[in-house]
Amino acid sequence: MLMLERGDPAELPPALWISAARDDVHNYKDIESPFPGSEPARFVHNYRQAGGEIEFVEFDADGMFTVLHPTLPASVAAMRALVEFCHRHLAA
Repeated sequence: MLMLERGDPAELPPALWISAARDDVHNYKDIESPFPGSEPARFVHNYRQAGGEIEFVEFDADGMFTVLHPTLPASVAAMRALVEFCHRHLAA
C-alpha cells in the first residue's frame, strides 16, 4: 500500500481481491489515512491510480468464508470468480 501511495515503481499485474463483507481483519478505516473509505477500497483506489488493473468482488459472508465454509453459495461464487479471472488473464 505504501509503495503505491508514495509512487514507488512497482509491477502491477492484473489483480483480483475477493472480500467478505463481514471480515473485521481487513474491513477497517485507517484513522491515520486521509482516504475516506476502508482499507480494501483504499488499496483498490491506489492500485488503479498507479495504473494497475484490479477487480474487487465482495460477498455477503464472514471472513475466511471460502476456507471455513467452501460449499456456501458465496464460496462457490468466489471460486468461480477466481477461475474466470485466471482464464481471462492466463489464457495462452
